[in-house]
Formats: sequence, structure tokens, C-alpha cells
Amino acid sequence: LLAIQPNGRTLVLPFHAWRVSPAPANMGGEVATLSDDPVVQIFRGQISELDLQILAALNTRIGLVQRLKDHKATLGLDFYDAAQEDRVLASLCQANLGPLPDDGLTDIFRLILAWTKRAASPGQAG
Repeated sequence: LLAIQPNGRTLVLPFHAWRVSPAPANMGGEVATLSDDPVVQIFRGQISELDLQILAALNTRIGLVQRLKDHKATLGLDFYDAAQEDRVLASLCQANLGPLPDDGLTDIFRLILAWTKRAASPGQAG
């Protein structure tokens, strides 16, 4: 992570905000440098903020699913509900205004659903 302050605003940029440049002649390999374009820095900072929000939402989702799983167990209900997953995906595709295409959205959310089930069931095959 690197903190920069363009226009008085602190941006914390993760490694992916760096670009690789050829190393000076007296050094081997390549050297990672930060783009000096302030617009690039601002966009990367905003993208990094969204990445952190997505991460927080995913972890919150896992916590809610764990609570749902526990509650369903007290009721004697199965944890996995394929029909509910289908409803979730259909609802998301209906709400999707793009530019992410529905097949991309479905791929991403199938992965989210799989990892959510896996994280909500530690120690179990998933």
C-alpha cells in the first residue's frame, strides 16, 4: 500500500495501482513505479475504495449466511436451497442495468454463492 496526497486528499493505493517500468541500466529486472498522472491516481483510489466496500459486503454476507444456517439448523431445515440460489440469480439479472452482462454477473455470483457456503460451513466439504 502507498498513501499519496493529490490535492490535499489522502489516497491509499494497493499494489495493483503501480505500474512496472524498466529498471535503470545499473539495476537488474524491473522497478514498480506509481503513475504520476493525478487522474490515474484518483481513479485507482476510487476503485480501491470500492474494492474495500465489496470485500466488506462479502464478509457481511458470509456472516448473515452463517446466522441463517444456524437458525435453519434449529428448525431442522436443510442449509442448502438450490431454488433460492436460482431466485437470487434471476433477481440479480433482472436488476442488472449493466455494463456487466448477465452471464458475467451469473458467473461472479455463482462463485460468491459457492464461497459463501464454504465459509459458512468451515470444516465441511463444500
